[in-house]
Amino acid sequence: MKCVRGFVGGVLLMQVCAQGAAPVHSAPALASASFEHETELVHFQVSPTGAVERSSEHDQFGAWALKWNCASGRELLVKNVCSLSLEESGSWYGGHFTSSPTFVMSLYNDTPLKGSLRIDFNDELGFDLNLDFRGWRTVWVPFYEMEGNAPPAGNPYEVKSVRFAAPASAKTLWLDDIIFSQYVDDRHQYPGLEVPFVKGGGAHSGDHWMPKIPHWERLSRLAMPCISDVQKEELDEIYARLRTVYFQKAGSLRGANYYRDRFEEEGVFATEGSPIPLELSKQVGVIRYDRALHGEPQYLELRDFGKLMLKLANEHGSTGNVPERAELADLFARASEYYLDQGWAAGSAQGTAHHIGYQTRELQTSFFLMKDALHEHGLLEAIGNSILWQLNFGEMLDPSHLESNLDYYNTQSAFRLMSVFLTNDPSRQAALLKVYSDHLTAALAMTDSKGGFKPDGTAWHHWGHYPAYATGAFDRVPVSIKALSGTSYRIGEPGHANFKRAFMASTIYSNPLYWGLGQAGRHPLGGNINKLKDSCLALALSGTPDGEEALDAEVAATYLRLWGEPKDNAVRELFSKYELDTSPPHGHWTFPYAALSVHRRSDWSVNMKGYNRNVWASEIYATDNRYGRYQSSGVVQILPNMTQKEAGYNEPGWDWNHPPGATTIERPFAELEPKKLLVMFKSEETYAGGCALDGDGVWAMKLNEADGYTIDPVKEKMSFPGNLKARKSVFCFGEQLLCLGSGIEADDPDAPVHTTLFQNGVNQRSDAPYCNDAGLLLDPTGNGYRILDGSKAVVVVGEQSSPCNKYSLWTGQGRGGPNQTGNFVTAWIDHGSAPKNATYAYAVYPQIGATDFQSLEKRISEIPSLEILRQDHAAHIVKDPQSQTLAYACFEAGESGEGLLQSVSAPCYVMIRQNAAGLLKVAVSNPDLGQIYNEKLGYYEGPSKEEPVTLKLSGKWKVRGKAEAWTVTEDDFTMLTVKCIEGKSMSVELQENRDQILFEQLDKLAWKPVSRDAGSDDWATHWVLDGEFATIENGSDGMVFSAGPEEWNHAHHSVLWTKDSFKGDVKIEYDYTRIDEVNKWVNILYIQATGKGGEFASDIMKWADYRREPWMEHYFENMKLLHISYAAYGRNDNGVDDDYVRCRRYPKAEDGEFSRTEINPDSFHTGLFRPGKTYHITAIKKGNRLFFNVKGDGQERLYAWESPLISEVTEGRIGLRHMWMKSARYKNFIVSSLE
Repeated sequence: MKCVRGFVGGVLLMQVCAQGAAPVHSAPALASASFEHETELVHFQVSPTGAVERSSEHDQFGAWALKWNCASGRELLVKNVCSLSLEESGSWYGGHFTSSPTFVMSLYNDTPLKGSLRIDFNDELGFDLNLDFRGWRTVWVPFYEMEGNAPPAGNPYEVKSVRFAAPASAKTLWLDDIIFSQYVDDRHQYPGLEVPFVKGGGAHSGDHWMPKIPHWERLSRLAMPCISDVQKEELDEIYARLRTVYFQKAGSLRGANYYRDRFEEEGVFATEGSPIPLELSKQVGVIRYDRALHGEPQYLELRDFGKLMLKLANEHGSTGNVPERAELADLFARASEYYLDQGWAAGSAQGTAHHIGYQTRELQTSFFLMKDALHEHGLLEAIGNSILWQLNFGEMLDPSHLESNLDYYNTQSAFRLMSVFLTNDPSRQAALLKVYSDHLTAALAMTDSKGGFKPDGTAWHHWGHYPAYATGAFDRVPVSIKALSGTSYRIGEPGHANFKRAFMASTIYSNPLYWGLGQAGRHPLGGNINKLKDSCLALALSGTPDGEEALDAEVAATYLRLWGEPKDNAVRELFSKYELDTSPPHGHWTFPYAALSVHRRSDWSVNMKGYNRNVWASEIYATDNRYGRYQSSGVVQILPNMTQKEAGYNEPGWDWNHPPGATTIERPFAELEPKKLLVMFKSEETYAGGCALDGDGVWAMKLNEADGYTIDPVKEKMSFPGNLKARKSVFCFGEQLLCLGSGIEADDPDAPVHTTLFQNGVNQRSDAPYCNDAGLLLDPTGNGYRILDGSKAVVVVGEQSSPCNKYSLWTGQGRGGPNQTGNFVTAWIDHGSAPKNATYAYAVYPQIGATDFQSLEKRISEIPSLEILRQDHAAHIVKDPQSQTLAYACFEAGESGEGLLQSVSAPCYVMIRQNAAGLLKVAVSNPDLGQIYNEKLGYYEGPSKEEPVTLKLSGKWKVRGKAEAWTVTEDDFTMLTVKCIEGKSMSVELQENRDQILFEQLDKLAWKPVSRDAGSDDWATHWVLDGEFATIENGSDGMVFSAGPEEWNHAHHSVLWTKDSFKGDVKIEYDYTRIDEVNKWVNILYIQATGKGGEFASDIMKWADYRREPWMEHYFENMKLLHISYAAYGRNDNGVDDDYVRCRRYPKAEDGEFSRTEINPDSFHTGLFRPGKTYHITAIKKGNRLFFNVKGDGQERLYAWESPLISEVTEGRIGLRHMWMKSARYKNFIVSSLE
């Protein structure tokens, strides 16, 4: 082999002539090539003639790259190469995610070309790499996506030879860091314009980090509007607001020389050879570059580069020295050119860029702040396009990709807004800003996305409520809302309001700033909203969601409560103009999408947390939360108004077996840790959640570790050792909580089952007693407890040792180590090993103000005790004597048997409170959220649908006011059906149903039938028809009456009138079956119709010709009658449930409006009159009362009206009106009068 080594023009070269190369078969097979070793070149041959060179002119890792002079040889052949096995490739998360053999290479092109580089493997499959770029590009191309005889995804592929074929236009290319075949996680190979076919250009991936080529192309077609001077002023104002937020005045000025030196030290400005590669750790850590380099690759982390760029940008904005500013701008421009040259230009994915948003926030901010300098150096367009590509801005133009994602809000949303201004064209800024505002409004408003903000205010990520991810969104989004507020680009009310609800919810489930163990995800004992001070103020200053007020008083009051007075004088003055209530939250909140309830009084709160089929128990990662199995196992955590450390929730020494309130199996930590790297456990139960009524509430769950599954990384059936089960509840009234457990069982004879009362870290050991023989306990932070069922509490005081949550005893990997210690006081109830149907009952008195057991006993005696009425497998029922409220945790459908509630139709939560006036307030919630279950993936998707619950109540009751509920009377009971949805507490007020009682009395009077029509005989025997387009057919199953088919043609209305006229009180009965399926227009029952007089005679048959076209006005202007609309709808078809029942008295006043003919009340969304269902209708008119009773399809509803207008109608014909398009069957039509 003939070698020449030396510097040519300052560039180090190593050349191997093809003619003199050693036989390739004599070298070992090559799996990777970094060209750091001369021996690698023997595998590379140029055809037909030419040479390959090692060069440092352009290289990535190490000091060398392969320089290919394409003009001398268009083909580069690589022989005797091989693939890395799955084991050699390495695998994150134990191979849980599919990995496929992938070709990895970096390529440098100094001149953009229209052609492509063809790369073929084993002469059987390959791909084209587009060369229309300048600088470095790194590609990860899985073999299963190549053309030719491609293997299926996940299958091995053995590479033996590679052929590179350059286009005729190519002159010189540099290749580096080639991995011929390595298994790579199939989620992470990204497309770029150089390899647009990968994942279909991104269209075949739901990865929101992935720039998608169709979106980029869509953005290039965005129309530029003409904009007004006002809009230009708005754009300037928004830009200025953003600069105010993101520009940070430098504390000390370091000078341009400092930054020049730093760039040289970091390798950005190379003094010899090539600059250092600019990479993400995720682009380097998973690729086996070390095999070719024989060491770890050296590179500059993109995040570190961005931090340095941001410091420079802030100094540039802080110095008043004009020459210094110019020099800083020059340095920034040089570094920006380096950034582009390293492969970060628009269209480049660099192999992968997943989770890039966490690494680019400083860099993107620096570009925004240095916009003018970039423009002056001719770089603004290139940098602007780079960021628009990186942020996948064009995605916002595709409604099908709309989703709500906390990662996006945290790492991309604010930066997309900044990227709008990386152009100097106001029209383009306006177009981009309109896209941004509309998209953010729509995304924030979503409540049925798999992530984002749910209807209850919870914030979802990783298929569950996750405050740790939400805080990033809560920190970033208010910046955008405030920047756009008061302009034509403001975030719309639906998005603003939904975001505010979630933001404010975080201030409810946190106290004062700590959100507790159960919501910690994979970060136990570490979560808080400390960082939200500035964003809370920004949200307050954004104004109300409707845009009517400049200050959101509710948010402003929260800011004052948590963080005190703002520093800015102008803001304080604005605050002073509003009445701001800064008192602590007081009440009870349920968060069904998290199986979470929060009870707050004074300045303390209690979080109750469970899990079920909707909500996972915890998130356990390879080196995070390894012992978090019990994180949501019925945790009852008191959050006093003190810091987390002061409250004793400290990790060093924390016993992971004993979260407060949880029922658990105590195990050695090595056994407590799951033998899986990833676990997000769900049980097969749906029952976990709660219900609230007037500031009090009940929470309960079915704890089931025996039957469940993990959903990460894929759904997999699993259970925890011991098969623990329990039924747990917490009843929260005023200043006390009652905790009940039943059905506690496990099958491990060697492991005891405990229900923990409390666990608190203490600064030093104390000899003070924490319990007494009377079953009282007092924890270190001042919370009192009373054991109610005679169980003995076990209290352990002293030093505890436990592994750090980030350290795995199983693998020996992670941080923090196996033994962290701390002083704690821990108390629990011991149920013994392998218990069967064990129970517990204890009361909790948070922050009761007692310092010893004597004062604790006195304070407890001043609080009326809650009464346990039932505690078994089917239900836990408790009465609060002070508020006269019964609360029910009904674990099963069936009988309740306590108080007014006799039974429930489904597992649910119920609270019933009766006041002195006899009114009932009922709250009901169904923990079944009614979403679509994805059986394959193990989580629920889409919007919640109604999951009605029917309560059987003693007595006769009716709904008072408007509510999503109805009643049916059965003997001496009332069946109350409540339309439950989203797990919400649905409140209903009931009053004694005197209408029902009176109706039943009237129905039993001596009514005598005076007219009958079975519907089977000729209709004309009993009826007279108004209208010429109706059809009427008689049969054994009744009379089918159909109006004309033409909408908006008055001639197609139809009315049937009885031939007989009826005097006095009447009762009308018939069977009604709706035939049409058009959820528009109205059916009407006319009662005792006569003419109003004059030309409209009392006998309406005398002016029947006038009604040949049955226009509604002919009736309500000229007849005296009662009208009942039913199976009635508006003009638009909004679904079968959008109906109403309404009573009217004709005629309308000559100078009045038709709406004034109404006799209240109206009823909406009846749940009746389904097509094809038969309903028996009974209408009774007596005196000044009118009743309309509908029974059928398992339901019965009574509608009643009382008015002197009713008694004024005394005689006349009965009519049936069908508006156009309506059709129904009538049977057994009977009119009766009193004997």
